[in-house]
Amino acid sequence: MVTATMRFTPLVAGTIQAAIDTQMMRTTTTKNSQGVWPTVANRRADSITHLLTGALGRHPDYEVLIHVRGDGNTLDDGTPIPDGPVARLLPEAFIRLLIHDAEARPVNASSKRRSPTDHQKRLVKERDQTCIECGRHDLLEYDHLPAYETSRRTQTDELQLRCAPCHTRRHDQ
Repeated sequence: MVTATMRFTPLVAGTIQAAIDTQMMRTTTTKNSQGVWPTVANRRADSITHLLTGALGRHPDYEVLIHVRGDGNTLDDGTPIPDGPVARLLPEAFIRLLIHDAEARPVNASSKRRSPTDHQKRLVKERDQTCIECGRHDLLEYDHLPAYETSRRTQTDELQLRCAPCHTRRHDQ
């Protein structure tokens, strides 16, 4: 095994973390042959391996989310970003707005699709931030409540963040 420690500026670190998190979210999590869930470290290592070996030569298909608020700019994980780097990104950035209502809740975006859109995922992640059952920050998945099979729609108000173990446990019940 190899362990690496690296230092990056917050923006570069945020870009790397966004790529790793995106790959983790795309990968279905299952228990191993002993019935144990993979650790977050193992899933991150698998995601890094995939990104370095499977995605070479492709344009990145992940996004770095920067929250620009009145009290300062942050990456999705809360890491502060000064105004200067954000201003330098603006001329080249593809910008999407995350609109909040008067109570600072993200505004709903509805869809007839089963899978949430990127916009809906951002809204739910901003609202819930962690697994709503156990509070985990990792292995997060988007869960329909009521089940999609019942409602036949995907609305932000009917999506919840759950970690893979809690999501699986809920559907096993």
